[in-house]
Amino acid sequence: MRGHKRLEYCGSYSAVLDDVDISLKHGKLMLQSRLKGGFLTQKTPPGPGFPPFHVGFIGRDRIAMLDPPMKELQGEFLRHPDGGIAWLRWGGRIHSRR
Repeated sequence: MRGHKRLEYCGSYSAVLDDVDISLKHGKLMLQSRLKGGFLTQKTPPGPGFPPFHVGFIGRDRIAMLDPPMKELQGEFLRHPDGGIAWLRWGGRIHSRR
């Protein structure tokens, strides 16, 4: 997939427990997850996050993580009826695009 097509997937995605940023660096997609905290109680601080890692496409709108500790964990971009990307399913949660 060419770089300009990958730009379509770049952006910020938000869920209850974390936010995910997807960016393009040196022609490769990178995923950065930022934990929000609030789990187990509202006052629980965010836990340690993971460093950014590479993701690669395994199908149309489907990605797999390429770097440890998430190696081979899969995700999927979900689209609006108009074809635009609306959500990212990753880590067992749906993240809405901001």
